[in-house]
Amino acid sequence: MSAESVTLSVRGRDYVLPLERLSEADRAFVLAQLEDGARGPGAPASPEPPADLAALRGYHKDRPIHTRRFDAWEGYFEGRFGEERLEFYSGQGIVDAPDRGVVMAPEEAVSWPGGGDFKPENGMRMDIYCPDNYDGGEGWGVLVWVQPGDWPCKLKDGWAEVFAKHKVVFCSTYGTRNEQADLRRMALALDGLATVRADYRIDPARVYAGGTSGGGLIAAVLAANHPEVTGVISSARSCQLSARDFPYLKPRDYRELKRGGQRWCFVTGDGDYNQEAVRSAVRSWEREGVPCEVFESPEQGHDPPLAPLLDEALGWLAEGGR
Repeated sequence: MSAESVTLSVRGRDYVLPLERLSEADRAFVLAQLEDGARGPGAPASPEPPADLAALRGYHKDRPIHTRRFDAWEGYFEGRFGEERLEFYSGQGIVDAPDRGVVMAPEEAVSWPGGGDFKPENGMRMDIYCPDNYDGGEGWGVLVWVQPGDWPCKLKDGWAEVFAKHKVVFCSTYGTRNEQADLRRMALALDGLATVRADYRIDPARVYAGGTSGGGLIAAVLAANHPEVTGVISSARSCQLSARDFPYLKPRDYRELKRGGQRWCFVTGDGDYNQEAVRSAVRSWEREGVPCEVFESPEQGHDPPLAPLLDEALGWLAEGGR
Protein backbone atom coordinates (compact mmCIF):
# COMPACT_ATOMS: atom_id res chain seq x y z
CA MET A 1 0.00 0.00 0.00
CA SER A 2 1.34 3.41 -1.01
CA ALA A 3 0.03 6.92 -1.49
CA GLU A 4 -0.72 6.04 -5.14
CA SER A 5 -1.95 2.44 -5.10
CA VAL A 6 -3.28 -0.35 -2.90
CA THR A 7 -2.43 -4.07 -3.12
CA LEU A 8 -5.19 -6.64 -2.65
CA SER A 9 -4.27 -10.27 -1.91
CA VAL A 10 -6.81 -12.78 -3.20
CA ARG A 11 -6.16 -16.53 -3.08
CA GLY A 12 -2.42 -16.09 -3.04
CA ARG A 13 -2.27 -13.52 -5.84
CA ASP A 14 -1.62 -9.79 -5.50
CA TYR A 15 -3.58 -7.18 -7.44
CA VAL A 16 -2.42 -3.54 -7.52
CA LEU A 17 -5.19 -0.95 -7.91
CA PRO A 18 -4.59 2.79 -8.41
CA LEU A 19 -6.20 4.85 -5.65
CA GLU A 20 -7.99 6.89 -8.31
CA ARG A 21 -10.15 3.84 -9.06
CA LEU A 22 -11.47 3.71 -5.50
CA SER A 23 -14.39 5.67 -4.15
CA GLU A 24 -13.70 8.87 -2.24
CA ALA A 25 -14.55 7.16 1.05
CA ASP A 26 -12.27 4.20 0.29
CA ARG A 27 -9.40 6.50 -0.69
CA ALA A 28 -9.76 8.37 2.60
CA PHE A 29 -9.71 5.06 4.49
CA VAL A 30 -6.56 3.85 2.69
CA LEU A 31 -4.70 7.11 3.33
CA ALA A 32 -5.66 6.99 7.01
CA GLN A 33 -4.34 3.43 7.26
CA LEU A 34 -1.08 4.51 5.62
CA GLU A 35 -0.55 7.19 8.24
CA ASP A 36 -1.41 4.88 11.13
CA GLY A 37 0.71 2.05 9.74
CA ALA A 38 3.77 4.25 9.30
CA ARG A 39 3.44 5.56 12.82
CA GLY A 40 2.70 2.10 14.23
CA PRO A 41 -0.06 1.18 16.68
CA GLY A 42 0.31 2.96 19.97
CA ALA A 43 3.31 5.04 18.87
CA PRO A 44 3.50 8.50 20.43
CA ALA A 45 1.96 11.21 18.30
CA SER A 46 4.16 14.13 17.25
CA PRO A 47 3.87 16.96 19.78
CA GLU A 48 2.79 20.50 19.13
CA PRO A 49 5.68 22.89 18.36
CA PRO A 50 7.25 23.84 21.72
CA ALA A 51 7.69 27.41 22.84
CA ASP A 52 11.39 26.88 23.61
CA LEU A 53 12.94 25.35 20.50
CA ALA A 54 16.43 26.12 21.75
CA ALA A 55 16.00 23.44 24.40
CA LEU A 56 15.53 20.81 21.69
CA ARG A 57 18.28 21.86 19.31
CA GLY A 58 21.93 20.91 19.56
CA TYR A 59 23.72 17.94 21.10
CA HIS A 60 22.18 16.43 24.23
CA LYS A 61 24.22 13.85 26.11
CA ASP A 62 22.84 11.31 28.61
CA ARG A 63 19.19 12.14 28.05
CA PRO A 64 16.77 9.71 29.74
CA ILE A 65 14.72 7.36 27.59
CA HIS A 66 11.41 8.46 29.05
CA THR A 67 9.02 6.68 26.68
CA ARG A 68 8.94 2.95 26.06
CA ARG A 69 7.53 1.87 22.72
CA PHE A 70 5.27 -0.74 24.34
CA ASP A 71 3.85 -0.92 27.86
CA ALA A 72 4.16 -4.71 28.10
CA TRP A 73 6.90 -7.05 26.91
CA GLU A 74 4.54 -8.81 24.50
CA GLY A 75 4.34 -5.62 22.44
CA TYR A 76 7.93 -6.04 21.30
CA PHE A 77 6.87 -9.27 19.60
CA GLU A 78 4.15 -7.51 17.64
CA GLY A 79 4.82 -6.43 14.09
CA ARG A 80 5.22 -8.20 10.80
CA PHE A 81 6.51 -11.57 12.05
CA GLY A 82 5.67 -11.30 15.73
CA GLU A 83 3.93 -14.65 16.14
CA GLU A 84 6.68 -16.50 14.29
CA ARG A 85 9.41 -14.91 16.41
CA LEU A 86 7.66 -15.53 19.73
CA GLU A 87 6.90 -19.15 18.87
CA PHE A 88 10.48 -19.76 17.73
CA TYR A 89 12.16 -18.19 20.75
CA SER A 90 9.67 -19.50 23.31
CA GLY A 91 10.69 -23.00 22.35
CA GLN A 92 14.45 -22.57 22.69
CA GLY A 93 15.04 -19.32 24.56
CA ILE A 94 17.22 -16.45 23.40
CA VAL A 95 20.98 -16.60 23.56
CA ASP A 96 22.49 -13.62 25.37
CA ALA A 97 26.27 -13.12 25.49
CA PRO A 98 27.05 -16.12 23.23
CA ASP A 99 30.60 -16.39 24.52
CA ARG A 100 29.15 -17.24 27.94
CA GLY A 101 26.28 -19.38 26.67
CA VAL A 102 23.61 -17.50 28.65
CA VAL A 103 20.03 -18.25 27.61
CA MET A 104 16.99 -16.23 28.69
CA ALA A 105 13.23 -16.19 28.21
CA PRO A 106 11.73 -13.89 25.54
CA GLU A 107 10.16 -11.58 28.13
CA GLU A 108 13.55 -11.04 29.77
CA ALA A 109 15.30 -10.47 26.45
CA VAL A 110 13.29 -7.33 25.66
CA SER A 111 13.79 -5.83 29.13
CA TRP A 112 16.48 -3.23 29.76
CA PRO A 113 19.88 -4.59 30.76
CA GLY A 114 20.66 -4.67 34.48
CA GLY A 115 23.83 -4.47 36.51
CA GLY A 116 26.74 -2.07 36.41
CA ASP A 117 25.79 1.28 34.94
CA PHE A 118 22.48 -0.13 33.72
CA LYS A 119 20.59 -0.71 36.94
CA PRO A 120 16.83 -0.60 36.24
CA GLU A 121 16.27 2.08 38.87
CA ASN A 122 18.67 4.36 36.99
CA GLY A 123 16.73 3.98 33.75
CA MET A 124 18.30 3.91 30.31
CA ARG A 125 19.81 6.88 28.53
CA MET A 126 20.63 8.11 25.06
CA ASP A 127 22.36 10.89 23.16
CA ILE A 128 20.31 13.11 20.83
CA TYR A 129 21.40 15.58 18.17
CA CYS A 130 18.97 18.04 16.59
CA PRO A 131 20.27 20.51 13.97
CA ASP A 132 19.80 24.24 14.56
CA ASN A 133 17.38 24.59 11.61
CA TYR A 134 14.70 22.51 13.36
CA ASP A 135 11.68 24.80 13.80
CA GLY A 136 9.03 22.43 15.15
CA GLY A 137 6.81 22.97 12.10
CA GLU A 138 6.97 20.30 9.41
CA GLY A 139 7.75 16.74 10.41
CA TRP A 140 11.43 15.79 10.39
CA GLY A 141 13.06 12.43 9.92
CA VAL A 142 14.62 10.52 12.82
CA LEU A 143 17.56 8.10 12.74
CA VAL A 144 18.35 5.85 15.71
CA TRP A 145 21.85 4.36 15.61
CA VAL A 146 22.69 0.97 17.17
CA GLN A 147 26.29 0.50 18.25
CA PRO A 148 28.33 -2.71 18.60
CA GLY A 149 29.44 -1.40 22.01
CA ASP A 150 27.67 0.06 25.04
CA TRP A 151 28.29 3.72 24.25
CA PRO A 152 26.23 5.86 21.86
CA CYS A 153 27.53 6.72 18.41
CA LYS A 154 29.00 10.22 18.39
CA LEU A 155 28.66 12.62 15.48
CA LYS A 156 31.28 11.97 12.81
CA ASP A 157 32.93 14.57 10.59
CA GLY A 158 30.35 16.19 8.36
CA TRP A 159 27.34 14.44 9.91
CA ALA A 160 25.86 17.60 11.44
CA GLU A 161 25.67 19.24 8.02
CA VAL A 162 24.10 16.12 6.50
CA PHE A 163 21.42 15.93 9.19
CA ALA A 164 20.64 19.63 8.75
CA LYS A 165 20.35 19.18 4.97
CA HIS A 166 17.98 16.22 5.23
CA LYS A 167 16.16 17.52 8.31
CA VAL A 168 16.85 14.49 10.48
CA VAL A 169 17.08 14.18 14.27
CA PHE A 170 19.79 11.70 15.29
CA CYS A 171 19.86 9.56 18.43
CA SER A 172 21.81 6.63 19.83
CA THR A 173 21.23 4.71 23.06
CA TYR A 174 23.54 3.22 25.65
CA GLY A 175 23.65 -0.52 26.35
CA THR A 176 23.53 -2.03 22.86
CA ARG A 177 26.79 -3.99 22.76
CA ASN A 178 26.96 -7.09 20.58
CA GLU A 179 26.88 -9.33 23.64
CA GLN A 180 23.34 -8.24 24.51
CA ALA A 181 20.39 -10.23 23.23
CA ASP A 182 19.40 -9.06 19.76
CA LEU A 183 15.84 -8.42 20.88
CA ARG A 184 17.04 -6.28 23.78
CA ARG A 185 19.05 -4.14 21.38
CA MET A 186 16.01 -3.79 19.14
CA ALA A 187 13.83 -2.87 22.11
CA LEU A 188 16.26 -0.12 23.10
CA ALA A 189 16.22 1.26 19.56
CA LEU A 190 12.42 1.28 19.51
CA ASP A 191 12.34 3.01 22.89
CA GLY A 192 14.84 5.60 21.68
CA LEU A 193 12.66 6.30 18.66
CA ALA A 194 9.56 6.53 20.86
CA THR A 195 11.28 9.09 23.08
CA VAL A 196 12.32 11.29 20.14
CA ARG A 197 8.87 11.01 18.58
CA ALA A 198 7.33 12.16 21.85
CA ASP A 199 9.54 15.27 22.01
CA TYR A 200 9.95 16.27 18.35
CA ARG A 201 7.61 16.63 15.39
CA ILE A 202 8.53 13.58 13.30
CA ASP A 203 7.40 12.54 9.83
CA PRO A 204 6.13 8.91 10.15
CA ALA A 205 7.35 8.21 6.62
CA ARG A 206 10.97 8.96 7.64
CA VAL A 207 11.62 6.82 10.72
CA TYR A 208 15.03 5.21 10.22
CA ALA A 209 17.30 2.76 12.03
CA GLY A 210 21.01 2.42 11.43
CA GLY A 211 24.02 0.81 12.99
CA THR A 212 27.69 -0.05 12.72
CA SER A 213 28.97 -3.62 12.38
CA GLY A 214 26.79 -5.82 14.61
CA GLY A 215 24.54 -2.83 15.20
CA GLY A 216 23.89 -2.64 11.46
CA LEU A 217 22.55 -6.19 11.51
CA ILE A 218 20.21 -5.24 14.36
CA ALA A 219 18.92 -2.23 12.41
CA ALA A 220 18.17 -4.36 9.33
CA VAL A 221 16.37 -7.05 11.34
CA LEU A 222 14.49 -4.41 13.35
CA ALA A 223 12.96 -2.88 10.22
CA ALA A 224 12.07 -6.29 8.81
CA ASN A 225 10.02 -7.01 11.92
CA HIS A 226 8.65 -3.52 12.63
CA PRO A 227 7.31 -1.77 9.48
CA GLU A 228 7.04 1.54 11.38
CA VAL A 229 10.80 1.74 10.70
CA THR A 230 10.70 2.84 7.08
CA GLY A 231 14.39 2.76 6.21
CA VAL A 232 17.73 1.26 7.25
CA ILE A 233 21.39 2.28 7.00
CA SER A 234 23.54 -0.73 7.88
CA SER A 235 27.24 0.15 7.89
CA ALA A 236 30.01 -2.44 7.58
CA ARG A 237 27.80 -5.44 8.30
CA SER A 238 26.06 -8.00 6.16
CA CYS A 239 22.51 -9.16 6.80
CA GLN A 240 21.56 -12.19 4.75
CA LEU A 241 17.92 -12.60 3.82
CA SER A 242 18.13 -16.24 4.82
CA ALA A 243 17.74 -18.61 7.77
CA ARG A 244 21.11 -17.41 9.09
CA ASP A 245 19.76 -14.02 10.18
CA PHE A 246 16.01 -14.80 10.12
CA PRO A 247 15.79 -18.31 11.62
CA TYR A 248 12.08 -17.98 12.40
CA LEU A 249 11.06 -17.26 8.79
CA LYS A 250 10.35 -19.46 5.79
CA PRO A 251 11.48 -18.36 2.31
CA ARG A 252 7.88 -17.57 1.34
CA ASP A 253 7.80 -14.97 4.15
CA TYR A 254 10.44 -12.84 2.41
CA ARG A 255 7.90 -11.49 -0.08
CA GLU A 256 6.31 -9.53 2.76
CA LEU A 257 9.40 -7.32 2.93
CA LYS A 258 8.84 -5.80 -0.51
CA ARG A 259 5.47 -4.38 0.52
CA GLY A 260 4.94 -1.12 2.34
CA GLY A 261 7.67 1.05 0.83
CA GLN A 262 10.53 0.24 3.22
CA ARG A 263 14.12 0.49 1.98
CA TRP A 264 17.41 -1.03 3.18
CA CYS A 265 20.80 0.69 2.64
CA PHE A 266 24.11 -1.10 3.13
CA VAL A 267 27.37 0.86 3.43
CA THR A 268 30.84 -0.57 2.84
CA GLY A 269 34.19 0.24 1.25
CA ASP A 270 37.69 -0.92 0.48
CA GLY A 271 38.73 -0.54 4.12
CA ASP A 272 35.88 -2.70 5.42
CA TYR A 273 36.85 -6.34 5.95
CA ASN A 274 33.15 -7.20 5.54
CA GLN A 275 32.98 -5.66 2.05
CA GLU A 276 32.40 -8.89 0.10
CA ALA A 277 29.97 -10.21 2.72
CA VAL A 278 27.97 -6.97 2.49
CA ARG A 279 27.82 -7.22 -1.31
CA SER A 280 26.69 -10.84 -1.07
CA ALA A 281 24.00 -9.91 1.44
CA VAL A 282 22.64 -7.21 -0.84
CA ARG A 283 22.27 -9.77 -3.61
CA SER A 284 20.16 -11.95 -1.30
CA TRP A 285 17.72 -9.05 -0.81
CA GLU A 286 17.72 -8.18 -4.50
CA ARG A 287 16.80 -11.76 -5.45
CA GLU A 288 13.60 -11.38 -3.43
CA GLY A 289 12.79 -8.02 -5.01
CA VAL A 290 13.23 -6.11 -1.74
CA PRO A 291 14.20 -2.43 -2.25
CA CYS A 292 17.85 -2.20 -1.23
CA GLU A 293 21.01 -0.39 -2.29
CA VAL A 294 24.71 -0.51 -1.47
CA PHE A 295 26.75 2.67 -1.05
CA GLU A 296 30.52 2.31 -1.33
CA SER A 297 33.63 4.44 -1.15
CA PRO A 298 37.32 3.47 -1.34
CA GLU A 299 37.85 5.46 1.88
CA GLN A 300 35.07 3.71 3.85
CA GLY A 301 36.33 1.38 6.56
CA HIS A 302 34.71 -0.85 9.17
CA ASP A 303 33.13 2.19 10.74
CA PRO A 304 30.01 4.36 10.70
CA PRO A 305 29.41 5.79 7.22
CA LEU A 306 31.47 8.66 5.90
CA ALA A 307 29.44 11.86 5.53
CA PRO A 308 29.12 11.64 1.70
CA LEU A 309 27.76 8.08 1.95
CA LEU A 310 25.39 9.05 4.76
CA ASP A 311 24.19 11.91 2.56
CA GLU A 312 23.53 9.57 -0.37
CA ALA A 313 21.82 6.98 1.81
CA LEU A 314 19.46 9.46 3.48
CA GLY A 315 18.58 10.91 0.09
CA TRP A 316 17.75 7.48 -1.29
CA LEU A 317 15.69 6.55 1.76
CA ALA A 318 13.69 9.78 1.51
CA GLU A 319 12.76 8.96 -2.09
CA GLY A 320 10.96 5.86 -0.82
CA GLY A 321 8.76 7.95 1.46
CA ARG A 322 7.56 10.31 -1.27
